[in-house]
Amino acid sequence: MRLFTAIILICLAAFSVRAKVIDPKVLTGENPGEASFCWKMEDSRRGILQEAYMIRVMDAGGKQVWNSGRVASATSVHIPYEGPALKGGEKYTWNVTVWNNKDKNASTSATIGWINPLEEDQWDGARWIGLPGEGKTISDAESQYDLPARYLRREFDLGGEVSSAILYVSGLGNSYCYINGKRVGDDVFGPLPTLYDVSVPYLIYDVTDLLKVGGNAIGAALGNGRYFGTRNGDDYGMNTLRFGYPCLLAKLHIRYRDGREETIVSDTSWMATDNGPVTRNNEYDGEHYDASLELGKWTETGYSCSGIWRPATLMSAPKGKMRAQFAPSMAVQDEIIPREVRRTADGRLIVDLGQNVAGWLRVRLKGRKGERVTLRYSEILRSDDPEQLYVANLRLARCMDAYTPASDGWFEWEPQFVIHGFRFVEISGADLSAMPSARNFAGIVAYDEMKSTGTFSCSDEILNLMHENTARGLRGNYRGMPTDCPQRDERMGWLGDRATGCYGEAFIYDVENLYRKWSLDIQESMREDGCISDVSPRYWTLWNEDVTWPAALFGAVDMLWRQFGNEQVVRDRYDAMKKWVGFILGKKVRDGIVTGDIYGDWCLPPESLELIHSNDPSRKTDGDLLGTSVMYDILRKMQDFAVVAGHPEDVHEYSEAALALKEAYNRRFFDESASCYANNTVTANIMSLRLGLVPEGHEQGVVRNIVDKTVGEWNSHISVGLMGVQHLFRGLSEYGNVDLACTIASNDTYPSYGYMFRRGATTIWELWNGDTADPAMNSLNHLMLTGDCIIWMYEYLAGIRNGGDAFRRIELKPCPPSQLTSVDASYDSPYGTIVSSWKVEDGEFLWHVEIPANTTAVATVPGRFSQDGKESEIELEAGAYDFRYREQAGPESR
Repeated sequence: MRLFTAIILICLAAFSVRAKVIDPKVLTGENPGEASFCWKMEDSRRGILQEAYMIRVMDAGGKQVWNSGRVASATSVHIPYEGPALKGGEKYTWNVTVWNNKDKNASTSATIGWINPLEEDQWDGARWIGLPGEGKTISDAESQYDLPARYLRREFDLGGEVSSAILYVSGLGNSYCYINGKRVGDDVFGPLPTLYDVSVPYLIYDVTDLLKVGGNAIGAALGNGRYFGTRNGDDYGMNTLRFGYPCLLAKLHIRYRDGREETIVSDTSWMATDNGPVTRNNEYDGEHYDASLELGKWTETGYSCSGIWRPATLMSAPKGKMRAQFAPSMAVQDEIIPREVRRTADGRLIVDLGQNVAGWLRVRLKGRKGERVTLRYSEILRSDDPEQLYVANLRLARCMDAYTPASDGWFEWEPQFVIHGFRFVEISGADLSAMPSARNFAGIVAYDEMKSTGTFSCSDEILNLMHENTARGLRGNYRGMPTDCPQRDERMGWLGDRATGCYGEAFIYDVENLYRKWSLDIQESMREDGCISDVSPRYWTLWNEDVTWPAALFGAVDMLWRQFGNEQVVRDRYDAMKKWVGFILGKKVRDGIVTGDIYGDWCLPPESLELIHSNDPSRKTDGDLLGTSVMYDILRKMQDFAVVAGHPEDVHEYSEAALALKEAYNRRFFDESASCYANNTVTANIMSLRLGLVPEGHEQGVVRNIVDKTVGEWNSHISVGLMGVQHLFRGLSEYGNVDLACTIASNDTYPSYGYMFRRGATTIWELWNGDTADPAMNSLNHLMLTGDCIIWMYEYLAGIRNGGDAFRRIELKPCPPSQLTSVDASYDSPYGTIVSSWKVEDGEFLWHVEIPANTTAVATVPGRFSQDGKESEIELEAGAYDFRYREQAGPESR
């Protein structure tokens, strides 16, 4: 018998970091006056814990508005503001003082500020302005619909030194603001898209440093965005919403040093034109720019508004409620130099970024006066002619930008109002007498501003590509909502894609604000009776009365609560979630079974490689099984939500409804003699297992069916679609089959992730057979098939798990598959960075872990490396540790 013992080495830092309070941030709520505070502790000493905190909030003059007093608590996330009502439009600052268990003296964070949103009556007469679209609407085809950009400006004088100036502005659909020739902020496209009939976002900027004594100029450029709409009429039978013509609402509030105040608002004193250089802009089709129509220094003072300029028109106000945007807008967050630039035989350029991204191409080219230079975007090249773009999977999206030079010679340009999903760009019409190099181009990558929080690498190339390509695909689909794809004529916030995936996303990126915002979009897109639209915001209105896609709301709220400690979002969404649950239980349940599923196990591997969907009944999972199992899981979540939201009286109702569903589910679908569900698909069995529906004592029989089906019929390959893949990898690993999970995840033959990567994929495909399927639905940047793979990589391969309170309690429990020799992962949690890095070397298991200050952890040693073959647990304080498990006569530790 082989005896394994552990040597535990405590890592001491080369220098000591003592008791710092870092990363203070304030999260504003959905309504004026709502705010919560978060911070982290940093300290290299072992066992550091926060014992108490004190938050101070000050007004713009430094006067204390609220002091929490010393609060005995270790919590440092989402501490709510509980002071006097905050004044609309006022700037506040805050800091936090923290006491720990090691030092007599407390530590205080940096002081940071925020601006409280306006109350509804504080717009001071600002009006929605713009220009009507009649006579300027461009309609090249039945569905294509476009307008030129609008430009608005005003000059004003300031009669003294400015102490503060705040700009409140909503430019719909896309917009940029300027003061004295400089752009306001570094975001792109302005406010994030919403269902404008319900909610209209505005942005808040501190523009004090942009103003000067004397003459000043303010301007705004408006693109169409989602407000004007991407299409006219139906898209594939789904009516695309259009809310109105682009328009602007603005208020600039100025305080002088002598105490005077002044307000500049949007009204008919502003001048406007739609005869500028951006002659058309549509998210699907691209942007056209005519340099001969440039407006000169229109954002600066002293500009003459003659000829094409006229007084701005008062526009119909959007129907929705004005709401300060609480999630950051999109921003440019990466620039990529192309891998290759080559010239085709007929004189075009093909630019290859080397990876699939969402953004646009910035160019420096030579052009000829009046001769249009076009940029066409695509994800791949045609397999039968690599000098041609493959555009069939873009469907009706043109994906083409165009620039018309005003003179011969070099020009630099990038589009302003559109975004594309692409890897390749074809350039036509340029003067190539001087062949441009890769440095003449940059792929501009833009997505919702957020930080990266997770890293992962291991000894398997395919798994590393899985993490890298998922991260790249995610940032290509973050635009105020998590979209399905960034390239074709869709780009919608489909719910089903993120019901489970959002948990994995939260490891890679700080998605809290994105999902806070999207959960509100889902609520605002609901029908009055509680039905949820499967696309939210509902630019396509799909009130399908199903369960599996609306489950994304419940998954997102659960993720925000558990992984970020955000209880307020549970309270904010509770009534809407309760209403939907009542709608489904009252209308869609028959004999204890939820009926009316729409999508099935979407995009499972088909029996023929040219198909999108399988026609084989043996591969398909019963829709009623899918809907009922997911509804059961939702009812269990609602029991927890009810307690958090302050409605414990609802728990019994949800518990009884869940029990009734479970009993009916097993009567209808469970074959006790065969230990399988319905027609024994992997999806039917894995969902029943992971969602807690399998009768006690039958779990291992169901697991055997999953394993036998996967190994025997599918040669240890993926056999599931969108629904099954949400539970596959964790389900296998939880029941002792981590090696099989690893095989499925690391395969490189069809169907698998590795099959995509071996064929050049740098993101995740919409279909397992994305290289052969019908282009009618074949995006090459889609996230839905990632399922729970990213969660599995962090929680099971690396073993980083949330033990409670948003990772204030940590579980470190890796499940090393026999195929892997190393995993190295980190996660910057709400309480600090957690590290788990292990390798197997010469029969030894070497494991390095780091536990952030103010947290504790339980480290579980994998059974295959323990003395008796069983898992063993070790309680750990904050600090860094190295474990080594090796053969020896007796245990040692230090």
